[in-house]
Amino acid sequence: MTFVTTAFSNGHRRRRSWRRILSLLFAVTGSTLLNAQPLPPLSDVQQLAAGEGHACVLTTSGAVKCWGNNEYGQLGDGTTTHRYLPANVIGLSSGVIAISAGYRHSCALMAAGSVKCWGKNLLQQLGDGTSTNRLTPVNVLNLTDATAITAGGDHTCALIGLTGLKCWGYNGYGELGTGNTTNQATPANVIGGQNLLAVSAGYSHTCALTTTNTVKCWGVRDRVCNLVTCSYDVDLSPTAVSALGSDVMAISAGQYFSCARTSGGAVKCWGDNYYNQLGDLGNDNPNPVTPSRSAASTAAWPRSAPVTATPARAWPMARRDVGVTTPRRNWAMAVTSGR
Repeated sequence: MTFVTTAFSNGHRRRRSWRRILSLLFAVTGSTLLNAQPLPPLSDVQQLAAGEGHACVLTTSGAVKCWGNNEYGQLGDGTTTHRYLPANVIGLSSGVIAISAGYRHSCALMAAGSVKCWGKNLLQQLGDGTSTNRLTPVNVLNLTDATAITAGGDHTCALIGLTGLKCWGYNGYGELGTGNTTNQATPANVIGGQNLLAVSAGYSHTCALTTTNTVKCWGVRDRVCNLVTCSYDVDLSPTAVSALGSDVMAISAGQYFSCARTSGGAVKCWGDNYYNQLGDLGNDNPNPVTPSRSAASTAAWPRSAPVTATPARAWPMARRDVGVTTPRRNWAMAVTSGR
């Protein structure tokens, strides 16, 4: 496959993320794991996108197929029936050049520059001006010249070449980068969204790679929870991740953490590390999963190559997402090579 997107998981449903990963392996490779029956392999895949409980592939002919959880219509087959095998997305049999799977919604970038989304829309993440869930793809309004897309937790963004970045959907933590916390039912301009090469939407924050190879992020910066409540520190507009410097070639935002790849192939991550997703040999895992050269070529979007971010879990501890200042786990850390 050419591209793989960032995967998301619901914080307290760790096992579901494993089932999603296994489902991806079954469909793409046809491999048998545990006692599961192998699925027919997909031999014409050029991009794969994984959401919280569903996955989609873009074929070499420009068609989209999805499978998995379909509670909100995120498979785009006109039903809410869960699918164990890839189902054709209605109306997307050709003409698609990129796809992205968010928490409970999916999006496709068309060759002409328009964007279509489907699935959960209660927080207006589909960008069609409504809050109605959609079982089949609908056009994102006022968007005809997009060059890249990214679907996050409950928000979505699209690059408009080097001229701008537009985001829409939930904005309770400033993840749209509009300078406020107002939800947007249609694409809204991100403050300072010019001269960006790539964008990656995480669960509650967003990061972008600039033409000077630096990184900017916005949304949740700190998340501190106890057994009862959580408090958040947010950035409402793009803010530089200064610790990364100006040598970044690719980015990926996950759930409460982010990763970046440098020109030399090194991977640096920051944010939550409860499940060792930062790859720094922290906690009790002596051999974390280590990005290799092949992982460095794994990309969320065309024209960029973000490493795949591992799902995280909400827990009563500090969260450091954006990486602008340097409290615990808030700086960019090099991923350690495994043995």
